[in-house]
Amino acid sequence: MSDGFIRIPEPVGDAACWLGRVCPECGGLDETPAPAATCPRCGAELPEAAR
Repeated sequence: MSDGFIRIPEPVGDAACWLGRVCPECGGLDETPAPAATCPRCGAELPEAAR
């Protein structure tokens, strides 16, 4: 019998939000193992570097 809830098996997607690793200038994604201070594509400061 179902309780009406949809169960999604774990893990689903990325555990962390990637938004802080998106460059606000060019939209590039920093995919380095450790968050970079500047965008590897255009050199702009990344949001996670400000933390």
